[in-house]
Amino acid sequence: MMTLADILKDSDYKQAQFDLMLIQEFERKITTRTDKNGKEIPYINCAIRKKEIRLTPEEAVRQLYVKKLITEYGYAEERIDVEVGVPMGRATDHDKRADIVVYEDERKITPYIVVEVKQAAVKSDKDIRAAKEQLSDYCLTKGASIAVLCNGGNVEEFFYNRENKNNKTQTLEKLSYLPKATQTLSDVLNVHYTLKNLIENDELQYKTLKQIVKGLEDIVMANSGADPFEEVFKLIFTKLYDEFLSRGDADTIAVLSQKANQTLSQIDDKDFRQLEFRNTGTEKECFKRVESLFEKAKNQWKGIFDDGATFRLTPAELKICVSFMQDVK
Repeated sequence: MMTLADILKDSDYKQAQFDLMLIQEFERKITTRTDKNGKEIPYINCAIRKKEIRLTPEEAVRQLYVKKLITEYGYAEERIDVEVGVPMGRATDHDKRADIVVYEDERKITPYIVVEVKQAAVKSDKDIRAAKEQLSDYCLTKGASIAVLCNGGNVEEFFYNRENKNNKTQTLEKLSYLPKATQTLSDVLNVHYTLKNLIENDELQYKTLKQIVKGLEDIVMANSGADPFEEVFKLIFTKLYDEFLSRGDADTIAVLSQKANQTLSQIDDKDFRQLEFRNTGTEKECFKRVESLFEKAKNQWKGIFDDGATFRLTPAELKICVSFMQDVK
């Protein structure tokens, strides 16, 4: 029997983000045909297109992600489409295709989630920037609320599409979780988020702080007029203080992990402190909350910033920066 590992072996694709049972079910449905050179070619029946398709590495990851949307997130097959044409704005642009689109309902009129499965693992800053720009274009053109970057089947990043009401542009902000079919975007944005969740979602497990900061510079800092180094330093300083306030929860996690032999997922965090360095609420609410944290951090750790130091970013710029740093421990 041909396995997923066989299909992916000569590519940059990985299978790390997919559940073992999902992979095993997928492998049971693979069929093969022998070409004229005697080589076994894998095929599978696409749940969405209702026909047999050849499994390239990219197609295998796409098929697995479709199944993940159905089984893990609860989206009905009737709400999902693949290879959806996306007309680009300028006459010189070529139309592109979104790998997967989840619609608001089964009529498939209003896109809700756009998923981009990269042809190879995104590694460089340039590749990451290009991938996010493509997702932003898809959201702008298709009107989707949520975008997902599936990076070579290894990691996935979630974003939500916020319209800037002043100039009608679209801005992608980071999401910690992808909403399930039974949830709304507001449910995910306002989830009770603790130090336990931060440890589970820590982006430093698969990217560097340099990459994250570079992304902020490209998306926000370049046009803000503020000193990028100083503003990023303020953000990190404030983020550290928010984690410092949850040090009691860190102790609880350490004790339960060592003495009670509980895994992180088994630890009950309902009584843990809710982290405040989050992109929840309106722009003004987020700015006020993070600015208050910054003032408290300055009082806790004196001498690092002047007493009169404040953020030089607008509320809109700060909220975007917080969304990109909130899942970094």
